[in-house]
Amino acid sequence: MVGSWRSLWGFGKLLLVSSLVPLAVALGCFLVPVENPGVQRCGAPLVFALGGERNRRVERDGLDDPTFERRRTQAPCSQRVEGRLGVGFAAGGLFVVLATCGAVLGLIDDRLQLRRAASFEDVFRDWPDRGSVSRP
Repeated sequence: MVGSWRSLWGFGKLLLVSSLVPLAVALGCFLVPVENPGVQRCGAPLVFALGGERNRRVERDGLDDPTFERRRTQAPCSQRVEGRLGVGFAAGGLFVVLATCGAVLGLIDDRLQLRRAASFEDVFRDWPDRGSVSRP
């Protein structure tokens, strides 16, 4: 096949490069801090989930009724983190699938090129005499 993008390895490279997008999304979902406005700073979702942090309750200290009700009905940190982790794990899984497929296509292409390559005996055999070559 002509050109590196028309071979299996070319498609494998495309898969490997495109797998970086879900990796970036997964890292963003795991590491960008989450906040429950006015109640609690949850921090990075992965740290929150692994660290066993707890949700804070909304304190009534000096809050008027509408603000207290709005903050009380907000989703707590655990729900916000759970949503982020779900997206992060889905993106991480997509990264693994794309990167694995790209690597496997590269290995298949290498194997096919190895089969088409000349064997060791063919490379070092005696060539027939083609006559003398004159140099000017």
